[in-house]
Amino acid sequence: MNMILDRLGIPLEIQAFFSSDNLVFDFGDSFEHFNYGLHLVPTTQYLWHSDSDVVTDVLLTHSVMEAMAYLTLNRQHHRALDNIACIAIGNYPHSLQAKWLRSKFRKQKIVFAFGNDLLGKAMDIRMMTGLRGITAPMRFENSHVVIECKGFTHNFAEEELSLHRFEKAFGFRSGFRTRKPARHLTFLQQLLDHDTS
Repeated sequence: MNMILDRLGIPLEIQAFFSSDNLVFDFGDSFEHFNYGLHLVPTTQYLWHSDSDVVTDVLLTHSVMEAMAYLTLNRQHHRALDNIACIAIGNYPHSLQAKWLRSKFRKQKIVFAFGNDLLGKAMDIRMMTGLRGITAPMRFENSHVVIECKGFTHNFAEEELSLHRFEKAFGFRSGFRTRKPARHLTFLQQLLDHDTS
């Protein structure tokens, strides 16, 4: 039991699942740290994972705290915690992370729970293309995101970018789901604002 997580409203079952006593999470070469007024998330080629041997669902987030917040607010979508692999990739996806995920999770249902902002939507696309072994360079130009893929180039207005629009534009059906908080940039921010609706 952790006092900070208790105040955020994270249930004991989820706290135990993440073994979250000190709120320091090891990514292999760096750490995620969380405390009042402090949340440091690493940029690394490694990742943090909490999983059992046999899982049906994979939850990808940028941080462990975001995974805890997501599960607290969306517990109804995941019946048994033991069936979930939670993966935190840090601030920026790396090709080694995608390679490891591709080899470990071939048939599981994958959910992306990245932020509801431009960076989070770009992370959805980066992870989908990484998991499918697809090259899709993207750049920001004149309030548009320009993405090259499969010999084509598409421009997306900043506010219109999404994994769904990317897949539609380039003819993909990845089967990955995205979950976004409705009124906040992240699920963790939603908990910090004490909004559990």
